[in-house]
Amino acid sequence: MSAGTISIPQAARLLAVTPARVRQLIAEGYIERTDRGRVLLVSAVQGYLRSWHASQTRAEDRHADGTRVRNARADEIELRVAAERERLMERADADASMQIVVDITKAELASLPRRIGGTTADRRRAKELVEAVGRTIDISLARQTENLRTGREF
Repeated sequence: MSAGTISIPQAARLLAVTPARVRQLIAEGYIERTDRGRVLLVSAVQGYLRSWHASQTRAEDRHADGTRVRNARADEIELRVAAERERLMERADADASMQIVVDITKAELASLPRRIGGTTADRRRAKELVEAVGRTIDISLARQTENLRTGREF
């Protein structure tokens, strides 16, 4: 027996680990073996501390990697939500937009009878047809607005 050496079971008791763990630390190069079944006392303590520190560093790296992954996922979700918000419009804005289209369409239709010309009876008949189309447009717009509001199919 060399001075300053202890057996593997003694090192295990000193470090509060199993003898198998001491042999693992020897195999990993953390603890230096002197004679068969013996290790330097200083090497056992310092090797165990280096091993523990390395495992803590790996755990911190895994935690940092996990944090980076979570942050990347959160960023991706934020970007998707922002893009979705840009594609969506407020219902009131959609209603107002459709009303503008309807008003322009009805104004153009209302100008048709005078542009068509012909007899007074022809223009009156054209005006009646345009008004009927306008009422149909109003009814359709009201239905679609209600369907949109209640979430029913269009």
